[in-house]
Amino acid sequence: MAVLQESYITGDNQYTEIYGVVWRGQTFTPSVSHTITQVDLKLYKEGSPGTYTISIRAVDGDHKPTGADIDGVTGTTQGNDLDTDTDGAWTEIELSAGVELTAGTEYAIVTRAISGDISNSIHARVDDSGTYGDGLAVSSVNSGGTWSVIAAIDWMFKEYAGDLIPGDSPPPASNVSYSKKLVAVGNDQLWYESSAGTMEVLAGATGDIDCTVGLDMFEAFGKVFVANGTNLKVADFVNIKITTLDIESHPPDFQTILTAAGGAKMIVDYITALTGACTIYGKLITTAEFGAEAVTGTDDDGNAISFTGTAQTAGPHWYDWTVFGNDSTYGIMPSQATLGCNYRGRAQLSGDEDYPYQWYQPRQNNPWDWNYIANDAQSPIAGGNSDAGEVGDLVIATIPYKDDYMIFGCAGSLWYLIGDAAESGTIQELSLTEGILGAKAWCWDNAGNLYILSTSGLLKIPPGFGPPENITLESYPDFVKDIAFNSSTDRITMAYDREGNGINICNTTLADGTNENWWYDLRTGGLFPDSYPEECGVYSAFFYESVNPAYKGLLFGCFDGHIRFFDPTAKSDVLTGDTVEAIDSYVDLAPMKLGKEGKEGKLTSLVGVLAGGGVTGGSQADSSDVYYKIYGEISAEKVIERMYAGTNVRASGTISAPGRVRGSMKKRKVKAAYLGIRIGNLAEAETWAMEKLLVNAKESGRIK
Repeated sequence: MAVLQESYITGDNQYTEIYGVVWRGQTFTPSVSHTITQVDLKLYKEGSPGTYTISIRAVDGDHKPTGADIDGVTGTTQGNDLDTDTDGAWTEIELSAGVELTAGTEYAIVTRAISGDISNSIHARVDDSGTYGDGLAVSSVNSGGTWSVIAAIDWMFKEYAGDLIPGDSPPPASNVSYSKKLVAVGNDQLWYESSAGTMEVLAGATGDIDCTVGLDMFEAFGKVFVANGTNLKVADFVNIKITTLDIESHPPDFQTILTAAGGAKMIVDYITALTGACTIYGKLITTAEFGAEAVTGTDDDGNAISFTGTAQTAGPHWYDWTVFGNDSTYGIMPSQATLGCNYRGRAQLSGDEDYPYQWYQPRQNNPWDWNYIANDAQSPIAGGNSDAGEVGDLVIATIPYKDDYMIFGCAGSLWYLIGDAAESGTIQELSLTEGILGAKAWCWDNAGNLYILSTSGLLKIPPGFGPPENITLESYPDFVKDIAFNSSTDRITMAYDREGNGINICNTTLADGTNENWWYDLRTGGLFPDSYPEECGVYSAFFYESVNPAYKGLLFGCFDGHIRFFDPTAKSDVLTGDTVEAIDSYVDLAPMKLGKEGKEGKLTSLVGVLAGGGVTGGSQADSSDVYYKIYGEISAEKVIERMYAGTNVRASGTISAPGRVRGSMKKRKVKAAYLGIRIGNLAEAETWAMEKLLVNAKESGRIK
């Protein structure tokens, strides 16, 4: 049935009784994280004890069971059916559902037979040597209300997980010792990944975000920091919180260790006040948890901390981003910001509409300390980007590159900070003639190249910040002009696709989702136009390196609030539910010269050979049918214009699939100096691929 995870089966020379209000149990500490599904105990009965119930409970700092049955899960066996042989027999008790256990955390197997009495009881075999090192026997005489530890004995027990057979070795521990959560904002709400692929609204965040105002968010220290104008917020996924009605005269400092009367400990991260009622957020560092009890500690100056706290609350939490204790002792934060990032352990802010050229950095590794101090390498610091004596350029984007450089994309210039501004860092000019189009109009590729969509074109900046290369200057000099980006109505987003080895450039109208997009292929250097349904207009893009490979990939936050991804197996765009929209996919072959200079030619026929068709019912996918449209004009420019506008089609039809179909030659007589052919498919649930297109033509006299 299962893999044995933890057991104690030596000794076996005593017993313990379970009946009525007398509950017994055994604690244990699993060496491997797993889901427990069954417990085996060595049992016998006296009289008719009735139903025997077991469960798994948490354990406090004194090795005593605490709280209710984990997840409400229990397992039962009929005590009346047990044998009366006092040697006992191994009895398998399956739990009603699996319970997740964490390696290194102590738990308790709690057992009871509540309908029994001293003459009708369950007897569990135990060992009186007390040599089991990862747990202790426990006992309660008031139905689990309070517990005592019986250090002299250990139960005979086995516990299982998985679907292998007893006696097999435990599986190797996972090499993943962390978790990741996707966090997204939409409809004035913050959503987080509560389980793999499932998004949930973070309680308390609704209405605390204004999506009509610029918004940026970034991860640091196990939290997500949100810069949304005057809404400066924190989504905290790593800390617990406790509260007190009075923090007393000596509040804890940042990183103070607090200890509860019951043995629980936490490292303080942030507190909401230095006097009176206060909420304390911190990292729990014990298996024991905080209850409604006295809490003590010592602050940085050696003062004794003492207050009465409440039971802990697990995360995630949502609260205001203020200075520590919300007190000016720790400086003053910017009152508003729409740009933020983590650079060298500093939670940097920018985008203050009153000081748009300014950037601000709190103390290194402490996002709550904004008290500027001289001659301190980790001190908070603020700055701007300009030559001496000038008001700086408007900061539009902040782009951290590891811990080495901080790039500031401005309205008409580009700058970068080398190192730490509080410790001999320097600001350098990257470009004084090119600005950035938007807060997310940039991305990195896998070789460390930075791409910026600037006011003059698509820039490529190599590692180490060599001179920027405008890669569209010659191939597409009007690229930025044709984008027609309007910062007041549109949003530009760029994202590197690690799987496709290219860059998505998306320009979306915020009001209605209409969009124009481009794919820059890093393999070929080609720039290809693209468009999506309005519902799928891209507002944001992020490559999610999920622990679960099923959810790993480039994700797009869309106009209609959905998060989408490119699926290479999908044949239609998925809007909502079962609603789909056909993809109009085509390739233009043009302009093709049909005759010598000054002469026309005549297209006589064409044959398309589509993919597939090798073997009936074969394993390779077959292409669907495609349409073709033929354009012909006396100049190459006219052909391009006609194809762009989709007008003056000279001939059209369908090429059947798959492979080369008998009778597939299309006899079309089109007389022109230059020819253009469009091949494509716009049907739902279809896809296509072409091996080759054979075009037959001949000369046909002078152009008249």
